[in-house]
Amino acid sequence: MNQEMVSRKYPSLDRPDIVIGNDVGDTVFAFSALKDHISTEELRKNTATTLRTLIKAANPSISFMDSGNVNNDFMSCCWFDFKSYIITGVLYNLTNIVSFKNRTILGMFSCPYELQQGWKTVYLKIMETYEEQAGGGK
Repeated sequence: MNQEMVSRKYPSLDRPDIVIGNDVGDTVFAFSALKDHISTEELRKNTATTLRTLIKAANPSISFMDSGNVNNDFMSCCWFDFKSYIITGVLYNLTNIVSFKNRTILGMFSCPYELQQGWKTVYLKIMETYEEQAGGGK
């Protein structure tokens, strides 16, 4: 996505660090390095639940669907997906939080709801590459 489109989609100055999307901006991967590190133990305990509570409070019409964890010697990751509503239709969203070394990454994905089945598989595969891309040992 070009910078102008990213600025329109994420008008806050706290927009994600990395945004990758298609030309129309309806399918988007976004990643942010969090300033505060969330330990693996804290992540496993309640981080995803807290984040889901905040999202639901902001938009009560959201429907949560599935969740999971990816854990190995290098990192701990929790994820969940949900359906949200916008003026032009329904969105599929997948959010994940990854804790590794002294870093925490928030990943977000959204696409038109009717495309969710194929994209969910892709995003879950992307999460498996975090260790490899960060030099974790593959």
